[in-house]
Amino acid sequence: MQPRRLIYYCFILLAIYSCKRTPIGLWDDNIHLSQKNFNFSGKGDSALVTAGGKWWGLNASLDTVMFFPKAPMADACNFSYADSNLALISRTCDTLFIKMNENRSGRSRTLTISMSAGDYFDGVRVVQAPK
Repeated sequence: MQPRRLIYYCFILLAIYSCKRTPIGLWDDNIHLSQKNFNFSGKGDSALVTAGGKWWGLNASLDTVMFFPKAPMADACNFSYADSNLALISRTCDTLFIKMNENRSGRSRTLTISMSAGDYFDGVRVVQAPK
């Protein structure tokens, strides 16, 4: 094979392989949650979730009702949220305390907490049995 052809083919192969990119949505886990699924008793229960990385944004829903824990814009990871059903507390972007009160609804409840860090999304799911 002529040297020019060999250089040409090497250049073409190099161009093809250098254009490969990670497809959108296939990002590495940069939050590293300690646990993602919990089952709570109907009498009430709590859990502490830790992260090996840090999340930037957080929102939650209890069954179908969404809510957004309010935090100062300068420190989005320092918040506490409480209502008659649950409490969420975070002082840093790598710990989250979850507490669910007694479930008197007569059916199981599902708390879904969504977290994001850049283009990576993860979350925690808590299923609470009825009392």
